[in-house]
Amino acid sequence: MALLKMAVLLSLLRVSFTSADPVNITAEPGKTVVLPCQTPNKNNIRVIEYRRADLEPDYVFLHPNKSNQEKQHELFKNRVELQDKQMKDGNVSLVLNHVTFSDNGVYKCHVLSKEGNEKKFYNKTITLTVEKREDEEKKGEGNQQNSATGLIIGVVIAVVCVALAVFGVA
Repeated sequence: MALLKMAVLLSLLRVSFTSADPVNITAEPGKTVVLPCQTPNKNNIRVIEYRRADLEPDYVFLHPNKSNQEKQHELFKNRVELQDKQMKDGNVSLVLNHVTFSDNGVYKCHVLSKEGNEKKFYNKTITLTVEKREDEEKKGEGNQQNSATGLIIGVVIAVVCVALAVFGVA
């Protein structure tokens, strides 16, 4: 009965909700990544919010952002922008520049649009994992091994030179 009342109320308010399948994205530190969000409501986009619930404040990006810049979390200031500022075809994907390990997390894209008298809400969840590529880690390990080998060779040469100096060379 309660569900029926809720359905009637929502139909009177002319509100609809849509959620998309969640997406998992992997990025490397220092790179640029796109958090994809494509709303089916291609016209009359009123508000776009990207949030991360584990942050305070939790706003990653807010459009329009004229008076809302103080709500944006410090981590994302001057690092995020819409991929398509015109939002053509409902593309409200967010570009995140200079990715860091602090960017790991679950992002929520919320979009409010209006068609006639009807308000439409769209939601998408994006999980971003920031990690080094394996070949870069192995390359770093190789450099450490080369440094250790160089150190050992250097010590051996120093010992030989000292021995030659002490005992003389005939």
